[in-house]
Amino acid sequence: MSKVDGSDSGSNLPSAVQALLKERVRKARASAEVAPLIRRRATAGPLPLSSMEEWIWILIERAQPDTPAPTADASYLMPTALRLRGPLKVEALESSLAALVRRHETLRTSFQTIDGQRMQVIATEAALPLPVTDLRALPEAGREAEVQRHMAEELRSPFDLTVSPLMRARLLRLDEVDHVLLLTVHHIVSDGWSMGVLGEELSTLYKAFSANRPSPLAEPRIQYGDYTLWQQEWLRSEAAERELRYWRQRLDGASFALEIPTDHPRPARQSFRGAKQLLVIPQPLTEALKEVSLRSRATLFMTLLTAFNVLLYWFTGQPDILIGTHVAGRIAPETEGVIGNFLNNLILRTDLSRDPAFEDLLGQVRENSLQAFAHQHYPFVKLMQHVQPEPPLNRSPLVQVFFLLQNFPGGAIDLPGISTTPLHPGGARGTRDLSLTITERDGGLTAALQYDEALFEPATIRRLLAAFESLLAGIAANPQARLSGFQLVNSRHLYSGSHLGADEALK
Repeated sequence: MSKVDGSDSGSNLPSAVQALLKERVRKARASAEVAPLIRRRATAGPLPLSSMEEWIWILIERAQPDTPAPTADASYLMPTALRLRGPLKVEALESSLAALVRRHETLRTSFQTIDGQRMQVIATEAALPLPVTDLRALPEAGREAEVQRHMAEELRSPFDLTVSPLMRARLLRLDEVDHVLLLTVHHIVSDGWSMGVLGEELSTLYKAFSANRPSPLAEPRIQYGDYTLWQQEWLRSEAAERELRYWRQRLDGASFALEIPTDHPRPARQSFRGAKQLLVIPQPLTEALKEVSLRSRATLFMTLLTAFNVLLYWFTGQPDILIGTHVAGRIAPETEGVIGNFLNNLILRTDLSRDPAFEDLLGQVRENSLQAFAHQHYPFVKLMQHVQPEPPLNRSPLVQVFFLLQNFPGGAIDLPGISTTPLHPGGARGTRDLSLTITERDGGLTAALQYDEALFEPATIRRLLAAFESLLAGIAANPQARLSGFQLVNSRHLYSGSHLGADEALK
């Protein structure tokens, strides 16, 4: 099961941070059987939203400004598409999906307004059919085209958040031993870690059901609603007050607007239209960057984050940079097997003034990151309500740029006798100006730069990625160099559009 979030993101807890927190986690695990941090609630009924559910609901409302109470949403989907080759037992697969819905309350949760308050309502049961679309009558090229069409349709199809389950499945039959499984979950009830839980449990259930055996899975120790009530109580604690004080002090005097030069004028409201471009970072450069990290007692996450800070400094001229990242938010061992959205956003602030050497800047980023991860529990949406209670409608609140490092993908599904190949359903949301996700796999790195289509042209994003690769090569060659010593690509050829101020900001 993946321990690194892979959604819109996915989360990242760098290895050095994990090492620093290892003893705390060990002690939590050792005492979990005796005194779990989160306990099962005693009563049923509607529950308040968790902080992350509240945050996603705010984003949905911002994306639908002309809808008084939006309940249908196709922006925050987590799609999975798998090619299944082999003698698939469709009834066992359908039974496995139904068992998942029975096991996890979040998959039976809808969102209702009760007495003027948005609440999560958990149904006793919720049906999850597995419709099968038979494509065998089509020629081979037609079948493949239909697969692509269905994947694209999944990304456009909204969920009604007032109706559970907020997960759907479809099976495409290409021939007797060739199928494509489309599985889509709404992000309000799931995160990247959850997709790992889902994949692992689906595999276990299918293995049992296809052999006519009962489920071997023990009941979850807690449900997401139990975590929600625990979080409500924690927010009233002294620990929460201490974390809030830390963040208010850390963000004191910060500008919550990163003025990135754009190809097009910023609209009055965020467009929420996203796209992304990819860059493969060569393995020799990856290894060189790992050496830089090792010499500086930093993680690869910290080194790449520092480089991204430098890139943004080049293109904004702002020496005080705020970048967001995600943490998994699984604060106790009993949350590990629970499906639900536990994510939290952290803000990492960097001072790039006085032309520091890259290694010195990396040291600052390292210490700032460790401090941020040590105060990772205070919910982003609650912090926003304290420090930016009325965020502007034309940019994302608090921070407009995110950085993520994913060490490996989650959600692998392993079915006995079946060869599974992940497909790429696509999809990108423009919820931020820029979001850089770097995936580490098989010794190499792939950078995906997601962007708001209302602000940037694709050619500009490709050139920004090229500038990032050039910067990484310079860092690997001479990490002792000051920022002014790294050569920037010709800024006048970076931007495709004619938005006033872009060239001036890059001079």
